[in-house]
Amino acid sequence: MTIQRHPSESLLLDYVSGAVSDTDRLAITMHLALCELCRENVELLETAAGAFMDDLGPESPPKLGTLDRMMSNLSEHPASH
Repeated sequence: MTIQRHPSESLLLDYVSGAVSDTDRLAITMHLALCELCRENVELLETAAGAFMDDLGPESPPKLGTLDRMMSNLSEHPASH
């Protein structure tokens, strides 16, 4: 079976952050089970989100440049659909 359509990068980012509906979460989870490309994109997004969260203290703002580093990392590994 060849996958013809993929979730958008913004939808995958919402998936990683937990901001999708239960229906979308189920559909994306099923898609990820079959699509290595999207699994890799989700791993990159999770890594970037984890790095961003590591820079946050319990009550401190993110370190200067954190968002820029995260976006740079994502642009070095663009989603290819």
